[in-house]
Amino acid sequence: MEENKNPRRGRLCYVQSTRASSKGLQTLIHHSFSHNGVRLFNCAPRHIRNLTGVTTDTFKHHLDKWLADIPDQPPTPGYSSSRDNTLPSVVLEARNRQLQTTPGMSGGPPQLRR
Repeated sequence: MEENKNPRRGRLCYVQSTRASSKGLQTLIHHSFSHNGVRLFNCAPRHIRNLTGVTTDTFKHHLDKWLADIPDQPPTPGYSSSRDNTLPSVVLEARNRQLQTTPGMSGGPPQLRR
């Protein structure tokens, strides 16, 4: 795993790509926590990803505060789901909600000034 500090996007982590000898082994690596944990970390807001020099409890507190705003809507067995409960869609929804509540940010498309 590598870490990169981008001035605009903040701290992001990357996993080195590995070549496995079989498709089954590639699947195991792709679904492992060490691979998906990096994706989960990168989905967190920049202010959480950029926390350094804090205790584990402080990091967890900030993470819990952010996760509390994300709706937990698991699918009900036997019913069709109108909502996508995947991590990228949940994070995108949370970011859109944050844009709508940020003062001075409409959350809409950029407007050209004349």
